[in-house]
Amino acid sequence: MNPEKISRLVPFFCFAALLGLCFSPPFYPAAAVERVEARGNVIKVVVYRQEAEVTKVVEPSLPAGASEIRVPLPPSAKDAFVQARSDEGTQIGELRVEREAREEVTDETVRRLEEEARALEMEREAEDHRIDAANERIQFARQMRIAYNEKLAKESLALTPAAEAHRKLADAVSEEILKGHQLIREAKENKRKIDARLEKARAELKEMRSRRSKQEKFVVLAVTRGAPGAARLELTYLVGGARWQPAYDARIEPERGALQMDMYGVIHQNSGEDWEGVRLFLSTGDPARGAQMPNAPPWYLEPPRAQGEMRYSGSAEFMEAAPAEKPEPAAAPAMKSKAVRAERKLEVGHVAFAGAVTTFEIPQVTSLPSDGKEHRVLMSDRSLPVTLMYRAVAMLSEKAYLWAEATNDTDHPMLAGRVHVFVEGAYVGQSDIPNVPSGDTLELSAGIDERISVERKRLKDMTGESWTGKKTTVRRGWEIGIRNLRNRPARLRVIERVPVSKHEEIQVDIMETTSGYEMNPEGILTWDREVPPGKRLALRLGYRVTLPTEWKGIVE
Repeated sequence: MNPEKISRLVPFFCFAALLGLCFSPPFYPAAAVERVEARGNVIKVVVYRQEAEVTKVVEPSLPAGASEIRVPLPPSAKDAFVQARSDEGTQIGELRVEREAREEVTDETVRRLEEEARALEMEREAEDHRIDAANERIQFARQMRIAYNEKLAKESLALTPAAEAHRKLADAVSEEILKGHQLIREAKENKRKIDARLEKARAELKEMRSRRSKQEKFVVLAVTRGAPGAARLELTYLVGGARWQPAYDARIEPERGALQMDMYGVIHQNSGEDWEGVRLFLSTGDPARGAQMPNAPPWYLEPPRAQGEMRYSGSAEFMEAAPAEKPEPAAAPAMKSKAVRAERKLEVGHVAFAGAVTTFEIPQVTSLPSDGKEHRVLMSDRSLPVTLMYRAVAMLSEKAYLWAEATNDTDHPMLAGRVHVFVEGAYVGQSDIPNVPSGDTLELSAGIDERISVERKRLKDMTGESWTGKKTTVRRGWEIGIRNLRNRPARLRVIERVPVSKHEEIQVDIMETTSGYEMNPEGILTWDREVPPGKRLALRLGYRVTLPTEWKGIVE
């Protein structure tokens, strides 16, 4: 383009730019979003078998427009399960979980505590050396005393200056031994004081190390309000470190024919957040197991390999999903718990059923610290009519056990758990119950009654062996004696067994057995009897087993 034309157009472009500046809207920098720090209060907790669902209410004062609310979460909160809802005047936009590392303790503080602990350990070691030195001092003095006593025994009859000197030396040795014991006592007392200081220093050091680099977790909510004011938001999140299991106190009153069944929830929680004054729910649900059903992959069979192994071509996931043998249940630890309970006459606050999950509401407001300890809360308190009898399995124990049967007439199941059994106010031991649905019969072993004596002896006239060709016949006979030492009749079920054949070459026949028994397909026999007070009941059990002679060792 011609330079003269360009020079003539410059004023025009300048004028157009000036007009654009005059008529364009004003520019304002974006306003900063206000961040509000809020803590909130936990109001509701649902404890599952391996975790818990926590509901927290936050009520911050917010300006009109956009703002962010930051609420601390316990370290065990699961990021993917944090949810929020708000009141009508507040709209929630984004929800995110943030972490923040905080240096609460300097390295210099930790070093100082480490040096203090090392110095105390050295002091303790020095006291150990003093004790060793005092023991050597005592040992040396004792050896000297033995030598002086032997020499003094030879010269004691003669009142010579040498004998008198030996006596003085013996007295000095005794004082040396006493001095050694005194030094040991002083060193042990010093060690006791040092140990107390060392334990305190180590505990403080452990705490400082854990706080040296602490990571905190927060949920941040981006919200908008049309007008300034107080907002109400509810946060719901899952936390680990929480679990519960049922437990019971069973109090049996035989005279009244009553069973008081107290159901407790035994709770452990170490989520990192205390639950103060919350509505507590205990659920049989287990979200940690997930809801996804495993898929069955195809199973292809191929000819066996040279080693005779069958090759399996399938999914490892399917093999892992296959049911494994259940381990034996571990013994329950001793009850060292903090009980949280209300009045004696208490019913379940509310029981909700959703599919296979049952949720119990604890009627009273509950507080549970995050200490990992065992806490018991009373779930229900129910008096049930009970039928009592005794049971004896003499082949395993020459004791009679009180047996209680009651109908679960509550509107909720009794969950499987450990039972602490009391009879006439006396604690008799622990028992276990399975799941007992509403309307089903609860059966409870209630401990040994020493007033019912049981004995079992082999009858010689019913015991022996005989041979016919390649077959052997083994005969066994027993007498079970029951004596009632109570002052009232005792209803009793005696339980015995006979072998059951699982092979056509093995034949089992019952012989000379007291009538009136019942026997199930597993060979378990039962007699139901009533024994008068002060009387003895005798029952006979006999059987013979015919089997190939080389197999006779399988019969006891």
